[in-house]
Amino acid sequence: MGMGHSSNLVWWLMLLLMLASLGMTSATMKARARPQCDLLIVSGNPESPPLLSRSQERPGKLTGVVVPYLRETFEPLGITLDIREMGSWARVQKFGIDGGIDLIAGIYKTPERLLYFDYLEPPMTHLKTGIWINRGRKFDYRDWSDLRDLRGSTTIGKSFGSDFDLYARQYLKLERVRSIEQAFMMMRADRVDYVLYEELRGREKLKKYGMLGLFSMLDTPLTRQGLFLAFSKRSPCNTSSLRAAVSKRLADMVSQGRFLRILQAPFYD
Repeated sequence: MGMGHSSNLVWWLMLLLMLASLGMTSATMKARARPQCDLLIVSGNPESPPLLSRSQERPGKLTGVVVPYLRETFEPLGITLDIREMGSWARVQKFGIDGGIDLIAGIYKTPERLLYFDYLEPPMTHLKTGIWINRGRKFDYRDWSDLRDLRGSTTIGKSFGSDFDLYARQYLKLERVRSIEQAFMMMRADRVDYVLYEELRGREKLKKYGMLGLFSMLDTPLTRQGLFLAFSKRSPCNTSSLRAAVSKRLADMVSQGRFLRILQAPFYD
């Protein structure tokens, strides 16, 4: 009995040592597999030139003003960016929500999005959303209430700030369509009275399609919103220390007016 008991004790000790060894090996492997976050997967709206658009020279990549801005922000921190074209704007947001990408570049802040993203302050820039009309039409506009008896259009999924979005749902006849080109053509055909779209993106789109001379934007903007970088809450790289470091870089970039300087440069990529 004594020898049997001793043998069992030795066997159990050996088993415990083996399990401990396996646990240490597993922990070591996990530590080695943990991302160092020196590479971030980034995406944004590919239909928003001159901010971001699909690269013709490099399929699967994005080009536009935001690309060099991102590099100037992150590369001094020792971080490499993989700026990918991931499909439609709705699809990009879904990737961000699910953690399929680390960072979304060029996103407005809304209460719903705050559930899924950590926004980095300060915003890269502020963009004016304009009220576009057929050129030559008379249009008296002072505030949102002047739109209540009119028909408007904009794109699906477009947000103009939580206050206006709520006002539009309650009081406005605002038809949302798949593309901004469709919205402008509806206005050209007098199916709607106005189109809501950002000034910067709107001018670029209309110039591309040779329609800039057909429309004008009212002097009084609808809204003025910050354009942000936002980490996915599910990104393993989304840490308080990295957010603080990036925010410091962003503050430096904003103080130097880098966004406007890049926008005014003859070439950017």
